[in-house]
Amino acid sequence: MFRAAIAKRHCLVPADGFYEWKGPKGDKRTYLTQMKQSQPFALAFR
Repeated sequence: MFRAAIAKRHCLVPADGFYEWKGPKGDKRTYLTQMKQSQPFALAFR
């Protein structure tokens, strides 16, 4: 949905959380990162 905007210019993408992979190679686990009380926020891309 935001691919063209991200490729050509700066872009803010609304989100309520994102997943990260953490841990040693071969045993990585996903962690959901959110704001307190699950409030929405924006991710900036260039």
